[in-house]
Amino acid sequence: TITIQVDQGLDDPRKIVVDVLDTQAYRVGGTTPVLLDPQDRSWQRLVAEPYDPTGWEIIGLGALALMALLVGRDLQRRRGIRLITSTAQPCVQVRTSWLELEALLFTTESDATSFGELCVVQPPPGSCHHDPDDVDARDAAFGEFWRGERHLEGLAWDEVEGLVEVPGADARSVEPAVLVGALYDGGWAVLVTSEGVLLPERPLRLNGKPGRSFHDLLAKAPGRFRRAPEPPDEGAIPGVPAVAGDEVAAVGVPSAARPLVRTRLIGRLWIVLAFVAAPTGVLWLAESWFQRGLAVLTCGQLLLAGSHRSGQQLRLSHEHLEFVGAWNTVQVPWERLHGARRDGEVLLVAWEPDFVIELGPLELEGSSQAPAAVAQTVGATVVRMRERALAIGHPNREIRRLPGSARGVFAAYGLLCLAALWLVR
Repeated sequence: TITIQVDQGLDDPRKIVVDVLDTQAYRVGGTTPVLLDPQDRSWQRLVAEPYDPTGWEIIGLGALALMALLVGRDLQRRRGIRLITSTAQPCVQVRTSWLELEALLFTTESDATSFGELCVVQPPPGSCHHDPDDVDARDAAFGEFWRGERHLEGLAWDEVEGLVEVPGADARSVEPAVLVGALYDGGWAVLVTSEGVLLPERPLRLNGKPGRSFHDLLAKAPGRFRRAPEPPDEGAIPGVPAVAGDEVAAVGVPSAARPLVRTRLIGRLWIVLAFVAAPTGVLWLAESWFQRGLAVLTCGQLLLAGSHRSGQQLRLSHEHLEFVGAWNTVQVPWERLHGARRDGEVLLVAWEPDFVIELGPLELEGSSQAPAAVAQTVGATVVRMRERALAIGHPNREIRRLPGSARGVFAAYGLLCLAALWLVR
């Protein structure tokens, strides 16, 4: 902003403050023409910097493009359905299993993996639904993969995630249907069931490369997933499962595993830096509201990263495992854990339904073990406590979520930034 003394053509000379793009273009003591409104003393504008509606025009064009995309998609859907109902179309008999509004498509053979999905507007009444929040076969399969009880055989990690999300195609969860329409990936098709015709919400998706036809998919790749190249991709499941007999030394319970001292110190340094840099940038360095907002967001990211580095830890008690995070603290009863894996100095822990945390390198309170040994020891202890809880037969206790310490830190940071912004208003 710049301050201008206006004393020509006015009965009451006054000073006005005007927002500018660059203050260096206006030297102290210079003159510049200004537009004023005699009826509104709060309105003023530099002649050299007229109102620029580019930002609003971009937003309007973006909204128009989004509207055109949605309308075009709907017109494409209507045209596809009209072709199906008015002309001869290929069809194939399938089996369906329902996951909310998505029909998982299976062949009529005894194949337990789906070859595609079709999202419909409304599922048939009485269809077999699977609640993704329940601890069902999907979560059990995830735990078996995580603990190494089911071998991956080169499947990529993203493929395994998709695999455990799909309910098994058994006699209790599948229904016969006929798939009619454009039987290729991205084509529009309808499902004909005993309850009626189900219209699609989105195009048909086949598991495989885009553009592959239904017949090519069944002929060349009947399974849901392709094999990953050997050795596995970088996205393969990391590490190896921890087992109860791997402990290097007994870990007392309760105990806590935290990041290394240097990691925590760096995190605290980042927190202090964020609290210092944000008001400094807002009050003295930034020259526009855009720059002030950018300073607040950048320092907020630094504050979040520092909170993660300094505040995370894993606490082990007789009743539960507690993950202390920056934003949330999660208390997981031992029987709700899937297990632990270790990848060098990194420890990975998973619990129901499919949450995974990654910590490391770690150190134990009162221990001088190397980070790799700590990951091995804590992982083995986690597995041992889980097996103990399952053997005792604890009830299926609730996983609790509590607010983390970073929420208070961010509240203080927000108040500090608001105070700085109020001073420069």
